[in-house]
Amino acid sequence: MATTATEYVMEPDGPVPHNASEYITGMVTPLYITVIFIIHWPLWILNVGGNSLVVLAVYRERNLRRPTYALIAALATADLVFALFAYPPSIYAVIVENRYTCAIGTRKYFFVLTYVCASASFFHIMAITFERFIGVSKPLRYHEIVTMRRIVCLETFIWTTSLLLGATAVFKKSGNDPMRPVCKRATTSSLFSLVSFLLLSVGFLVITLVYLHIYRIAKRHWRDMQAERKKALALGNKKTQNFDSQTSSDDTQFKATKTIGIIIVFFVICWLPTATRYFFEGIGASVSISWTTWILVKRSSETFWLLNGVINPLVYARRNSQFRHAFKDIIKCSVKRYTCKTESESRRYSLTTWKGRPSLTSNTTLP
Repeated sequence: MATTATEYVMEPDGPVPHNASEYITGMVTPLYITVIFIIHWPLWILNVGGNSLVVLAVYRERNLRRPTYALIAALATADLVFALFAYPPSIYAVIVENRYTCAIGTRKYFFVLTYVCASASFFHIMAITFERFIGVSKPLRYHEIVTMRRIVCLETFIWTTSLLLGATAVFKKSGNDPMRPVCKRATTSSLFSLVSFLLLSVGFLVITLVYLHIYRIAKRHWRDMQAERKKALALGNKKTQNFDSQTSSDDTQFKATKTIGIIIVFFVICWLPTATRYFFEGIGASVSISWTTWILVKRSSETFWLLNGVINPLVYARRNSQFRHAFKDIIKCSVKRYTCKTESESRRYSLTTWKGRPSLTSNTTLP
């Protein structure tokens, strides 16, 4: 009898088996999948197309082969990698529910690349912000400090750090039962969510403060140059022409600073839902929210990730004439099935189709 009692209280050493129905939430319906497809598919196409244009433009056009544009191309690459390689497995885990996509021990693998690309995008925004800070605060030493070699080293650091951060999501403890269903639970690792929220919040604060300082310096310098130009009007045409040339350069730099500011604003807006989600998960408030509402919150934050990758190329095309003309050239070459392998071929093709248009290879600043 004692032996029987001992056998009764013993627990199995392995994981507890789960029924297939425990992995099904009931949320994944044809309507649910259709709505995700209608919203995400156009954003995915625009994300891939727009960021591909940015990378190709910087690669092909000599005037865009500068540190600032190299960082912009690197940011576009991170968004492109997310759309091509991170988004498919993550969306698969969202619309397919089974013992692999909904088990605590295996679900995290579907989102590893998402964490890596998200971290890379965040670090690139910070890198672009500090690059502009150096350009505005130390213009005479800019070319000495910001070199392509250091940009390459920075890229190595960014992607290595992003991979390590992504690995933390994989090596999170899954408990004693790695096959435990989690799709029906509105919770995640509180520590991971809280750390993610703190990192995003500190990053937002640093980026915002640094950019506001950049904008004040750039605006003050631009106003000083405008005042000097007005004084130079009384000194003769030669002096005025010199200031006109300097003013044109300052106007370009000031416009570039405002463009980066627009990119930062959209980045913060698009990542704010994710930071908010991490905050509620970190403090455990997600448990008190209905499961349907929490699913909508998660899908909305993921949609904003895609949207951010779509907005950046549109801002470049709207604010930068060099990007705009480069995009047009690349699209024309693709539509006409004309292989523009080199910049000279692209230029000849552009001059043939658009007579009188400024050349991208000239030293003249495009309007």
